[in-house]
Amino acid sequence: MFGIVLWTNAKTGDALIWCEDHQDLAYLDNAAVEASNSPYVQVDDQIMFELDANSSVRKISRIVNSWPRAHHHSLAEVLQREPVLRAG
Repeated sequence: MFGIVLWTNAKTGDALIWCEDHQDLAYLDNAAVEASNSPYVQVDDQIMFELDANSSVRKISRIVNSWPRAHHHSLAEVLQREPVLRAG
């Protein structure tokens, strides 16, 4: 699954991820980052990940790939450039 990092805790490495399926946010903890041999994620990074099927919450078990924010525009930047759509 693909997602975008919405929040991180710099001290613990934990993060909350918006998921492409528009369901609940996914939780990423330091153990999953270390198990993936992946760098710590930052807000606006895009990641590809696997979910832990045995968890009662949406918890990321492994980061498959990541793209730092520097390689794409943030959602806020895109929305600021687009004209406002008005009904009727």
